[in-house]
Amino acid sequence: MRSNFRLIAAALLLVNLTGCDKVSKYFAKEEPFRKEAPDLGGVKVVEVEAKGVGPTRSAAILDAINVALQQQNGTSMAALQLGSLAPDNQNIVALTQGSVQGFSVISEREGDAAHPWQIKLKVKVNSYQAPADAKLPKVVVAAPRTHQGSYVIGDQTLSASEASATMAGIIGEAVRKSNRFTLIKRDFDDEIDSEIDHIAPGSSPPAEMARLGQRLTADILIIPEINTLAYRKSTRLLHFSGRELNSYAGGVDLSFHVINVTTGQLILTEHFATSFPATPPSVYGGQRVGIGSVNAWLAQVSDRF
Repeated sequence: MRSNFRLIAAALLLVNLTGCDKVSKYFAKEEPFRKEAPDLGGVKVVEVEAKGVGPTRSAAILDAINVALQQQNGTSMAALQLGSLAPDNQNIVALTQGSVQGFSVISEREGDAAHPWQIKLKVKVNSYQAPADAKLPKVVVAAPRTHQGSYVIGDQTLSASEASATMAGIIGEAVRKSNRFTLIKRDFDDEIDSEIDHIAPGSSPPAEMARLGQRLTADILIIPEINTLAYRKSTRLLHFSGRELNSYAGGVDLSFHVINVTTGQLILTEHFATSFPATPPSVYGGQRVGIGSVNAWLAQVSDRF
């Protein structure tokens, strides 16, 4: 009996093991969704060779350090002064507030009364590496120009700020989605400046200093312009019935100016104009165009541009 029981138990165990894969498919945890992180750039340590000259060895070292910072980050530390301190790695790191992680001497030539010290260093610099898309042409969409404070759209009024916000938002989004340009938004400069102010000696890691002075500037400036925008109601009073005979007509005329920021050169001007659907005079007719449809049309034209 025991032998039979053992055979049955072994058979059940074998069935159980062979079925594990099938059962596990139903209970296996799904792989978590993973999205590739955006490239935001970052601070890396880069080795830079730089030459410096000065009346003393310390001055020559400081000159080379400044050359390395200028070469890698486009910035320098003004009026670096070691004073009585030795020009070693510890003091240089402190003096540059962590912008430099250290240095080693490649070669040097002692100076005299007639000739300055000359020194060549290998400098470890905290360098900000910009994201890949920062190399694309950089675009700023300016606030659209308007020639009046509001626009009459049938029985409604569209403010110039509402029309401008619609155009600027749609153009910016189209530029961003094209993957051919880097869009720079100026709407949040105050908030960005406030955040950048937190990068300061003593309140943030020394490597973060390399982020300063990296704000992008535009290559291309797009200036939209609303030349005309209206959908006006014309009313005529019927003498016999005293009823109003209303009709609606109008249209929009837009320009888009594209300017090379560096040279001020006008690259191109695009012009769009169209008429809105008119309504015949009628005592029953209502407007066909409202603020919603005008905003949709502004968005459509901006996207086409």
